[in-house]
Amino acid sequence: MESSTYCSRVTQLDSLILDQEFYNFVKNQVISILDKIQLSNWVQIFEPEFDLVVSTIIWKLTVGLQEGTIGQRLLGLKYPENTHRHTLLYIFSIVFPYLNSRIGSHLAKRDSPIVNMNFEGAKYTKRVNTFWKICQVVNFCVFLRDNKYLTLSHRFSGVRIIPSKQRLPFPPGDSYQIRELLWHQFSDFLMIVVPFINLHVFKRYWSMVRRYWSPDSNQRMRSGSFNATHRDDVVAKCCFCNQDAIIPQFKNKCSFCYYCLRANQLADKDFKCDKCTY
Repeated sequence: MESSTYCSRVTQLDSLILDQEFYNFVKNQVISILDKIQLSNWVQIFEPEFDLVVSTIIWKLTVGLQEGTIGQRLLGLKYPENTHRHTLLYIFSIVFPYLNSRIGSHLAKRDSPIVNMNFEGAKYTKRVNTFWKICQVVNFCVFLRDNKYLTLSHRFSGVRIIPSKQRLPFPPGDSYQIRELLWHQFSDFLMIVVPFINLHVFKRYWSMVRRYWSPDSNQRMRSGSFNATHRDDVVAKCCFCNQDAIIPQFKNKCSFCYYCLRANQLADKDFKCDKCTY
């Protein structure tokens, strides 16, 4: 396969999914607008025609003007410049599904109120639909093997998806996808592991290292700069939250809120104050 026309199978499948999602979005928006003016019942009655009109408008504004669907243009793909093959692709991908849906609903009405499976028209339509689905599965397996025609409509019309821009003469690497996968896996790993890590223990070890490498803090501790003098006259400050201590607790030369002290003691059984190491 020539590198200039090479398209990843995953990219082509993603473009097909994006096209379907875009169609569903437009369809739901139109139905919501018609519902506001009380015309949504007509959509249920003429649903095949409604799907045909919406699909035709989207086709005209995308493939007709830009030679590519919404999903293809987002992923850097397009159809080759061939209006006759585009017309065949439109017939196979939009007109034929409309005829199948309309004929099926027409036969269902003729066969109502009791569904008679022996009705020749209904049996023929059911067999055709079953055969078409089997062909779709076979075509998908062939597509995974040769990477040529994504759907039966593409195969019958002879339209292949190609890159929208000229590519380098070597296949594109997958380093970007690998980085994305590794990052997502690492994020999931952190989401699972971090809740089980006792951060208070790491905080205590970090305080010990900081005191060891900071002689100023040791000098302040020896001089008793944290001595909570005049406890009755001066509002004590909590050594953790640096706010006025609520239900103050005095340990050694420091003061704490009862909640701050108790929470740290419960989180770390070997808890020590960052300032006085008590």
